[in-house]
Amino acid sequence: HDYYTKNMEKYDNSFKYQIALYFILMKEIQWAMPILEELINEPNYPHQYYQLYVKCYYFLKTIDPNYSNADLVIIDSAEKLTNKEWCDMFIGGCNISLPVFDNQTVKNLYCTKCREH
Repeated sequence: HDYYTKNMEKYDNSFKYQIALYFILMKEIQWAMPILEELINEPNYPHQYYQLYVKCYYFLKTIDPNYSNADLVIIDSAEKLTNKEWCDMFIGGCNISLPVFDNQTVKNLYCTKCREH
């Protein structure tokens, strides 16, 4: 972790994304978040970076009070992603879990955007 974070400027965005994925695989999501935040602040970032950021943000809500506004981040992401990209965050492996639908706004948005899924 120390080596990569101290030398982050040497890497291209694709490699930084791979580092973030590795940290997530090692169950160190909090290490991946600063990398993902940097990546999504770049112009014209790939939407997969943002999807992973939102998923991690939602997961961290359960263990870190700094991420308590995760539902708002999910709602905001609906405007930044295509319908398919947004809906896919709730389907399959490594998805946003069902308790997110306890928020009526998220549930209604999902029902509106993802009917065909």
